[in-house]
Amino acid sequence: MASDGDQSEAARRALRVQALLKEALAEQRRGNHKTAQTKAEDAIALAPESADAHEVLGDIHVASGHFARAKEAYQHALSLAPGRTETEEKLARASLGQLRFDRQLEQGRKLLEGKGTHKDMRRATSLATMASFLWPGGGQILNGQYAKGAVMAFAHLLLVLLMVNMVTEAIRDAKNERIVTVYESPYAQRRPQGLRGVRHAADAVRSQGKAGILWMLAVLDLALYGWSVMDAMVGAQRREEDEYV
Repeated sequence: MASDGDQSEAARRALRVQALLKEALAEQRRGNHKTAQTKAEDAIALAPESADAHEVLGDIHVASGHFARAKEAYQHALSLAPGRTETEEKLARASLGQLRFDRQLEQGRKLLEGKGTHKDMRRATSLATMASFLWPGGGQILNGQYAKGAVMAFAHLLLVLLMVNMVTEAIRDAKNERIVTVYESPYAQRRPQGLRGVRHAADAVRSQGKAGILWMLAVLDLALYGWSVMDAMVGAQRREEDEYV
């Protein structure tokens, strides 16, 4: 059984540890990371079993950009006090910070060696933009946005099929009603070609009162094209920045 003297000493030590941790946090807020680290380490020396002290040391390491050391401090704190949700979240953020730091180091090494340059970023952006220009959704698929790309590609296909079907039906109906008279000409066996065919198709659509709907579908498809191209370009830039930075 602990004596009163031992209990008093333990209480004084606990108070000293708490005071050191408060001073450490205050120094950290002032930007004095080295002094803050020293005070946190002094607290740990007095109470190695204090999870709070190890967590504060981890916070100081994060603030100074030493993510690997922060991970060690947080892991030590969790080994002393398992299940601390806030400490687990801090450990996850420190791990993410270390990952980003490692990627920055790798990118710097590539740049020094001439292997990784911003030409790669521009090339990827150009490819994604061209893919979306050729077919909406293509650039999104290249950027890894498969669901968005598939939806855009299907929407474009659907709009095109609707417009083609509308024009085809208008020409057929116009032919049946003798509105398009080209088939009654001496060249009745030949279907209108080139500009002449386009003109007859336009006449047929207007005669059926479907020009407004056709224009609306065309505007929607054009808007889809523009959105796909811009989104692919921005998406490629963001993706490359995540990989290079």
